[in-house]
Amino acid sequence: RAWEMLGGGLVYLATCRPSRLKFNPARMERLGLAILVIAALALSKNRSWPGLWALIPVFGTATVLLAHRADSPWTSNALCQWLGIRSYSIYLWHWPIVVALRHFEFERTPLTVFLCLVLTALLGHLSYDLMERRPRDFLVTKTARFSVLLLVSSVLIITLSGMAIKHWHGYPSRLPESLQHVSSFRF
Repeated sequence: RAWEMLGGGLVYLATCRPSRLKFNPARMERLGLAILVIAALALSKNRSWPGLWALIPVFGTATVLLAHRADSPWTSNALCQWLGIRSYSIYLWHWPIVVALRHFEFERTPLTVFLCLVLTALLGHLSYDLMERRPRDFLVTKTARFSVLLLVSSVLIITLSGMAIKHWHGYPSRLPESLQHVSSFRF
């Protein structure tokens, strides 16, 4: 799925240079939104995902981003801005929640799905606030020397932790004894 991230990178690069092509941003945004609606309606669980079918929503999203309409009623409203700023955190939280929904067989219960959507947004907001915004605001007030020291310390701690885990062949005591044997099985 790295190519999907590459799509975002290409959008960024395209916005770095002034384009010689003239286009109508409102029309371009409408085209991108139409592509996204088509993707939402046409793609189903019967299509292999993320495969080539993912090109449709990625292309639609890239088109909306390239339109870059600051006055858009679709993307510049407060709700879309709130969701957009927190989108990565929301994306990270939705996976464990979806897995839990499926594990407990609640994915067909509309109320449970709605509550999980709200929980995903709430956890995404908390992650954004506590793990993105506050540390960023904290680091802005610090010197470059402090930031480099913090970075080097973090890399050192992560590297040493990884080496210890590799040396001890993981963390086997995390599982009950009955599952440790199953966990050690290798194909």
